[in-house]
Amino acid sequence: MIGRSRPVAAPRSRRNSMAEKECRVTASCNGVPKLLFAIRELGGGTLLLVLRGSEYPIAIGGKMHRVVEQRYSLHIDPVSGYVTVKHSLRLSDRRIVAFAAFSHENSAVRAWPVFSRLAPDLRARAYDLKGAPSDRDLAIADYNPHAASLGYSVVAHRGQKLAASGDLAPATLARLSFDAFDISIVARTLDRPSADGALMHHSAEAPIASAGDDTMAERDLVHFMETALGQLLAADRQPARRGRLAG
Repeated sequence: MIGRSRPVAAPRSRRNSMAEKECRVTASCNGVPKLLFAIRELGGGTLLLVLRGSEYPIAIGGKMHRVVEQRYSLHIDPVSGYVTVKHSLRLSDRRIVAFAAFSHENSAVRAWPVFSRLAPDLRARAYDLKGAPSDRDLAIADYNPHAASLGYSVVAHRGQKLAASGDLAPATLARLSFDAFDISIVARTLDRPSADGALMHHSAEAPIASAGDDTMAERDLVHFMETALGQLLAADRQPARRGRLAG
């Protein structure tokens, strides 16, 4: 379904202790660091994931607006312990509009897919990493957008370990640890030039193997990402679906 590509020279699995409140997830394109998204740790264990370069027009209240930022947040109910994944949009007039919220009312579930993305052409300056590089930055890929595309999935875990599955090539897997959640980012490059890209918002029913187990096999994350990328590649050929694909 998806052609094999050269594996990224990055650790298969990585855990960082977040001394600071924000981590930037990046990719290197022709040696230039580019911002994919940032993870901000808020109060009460809440995490906010903010995506760069996911702009498109949208009709709200009978008027057209422009989305300038996709935002995903992970919340824990202080009483039940249930997890809610919220998706919101920041508009060009700086308003933040709630778009969807998926409550996972099952205390046995320990993993929640957040989003998957076929990255657009990152050579535009809008994706340049602002400020000096930091040890809080996590690079997940190094590639040439003229010849390749980057696809990745983001999955949140709570109280769940990962079991090594051997060589994951051509995929890579990185993991970041925060107070309440761990975030897994599984990625790979594809043998096709970067184009406009596509974004998938995962719902409460998004299938992922071993989501309720104490331990998840790394290969289950790779399989989930590969399945999502198949749908994203189809969406990349249908402009009307870009940025609004749900799965």
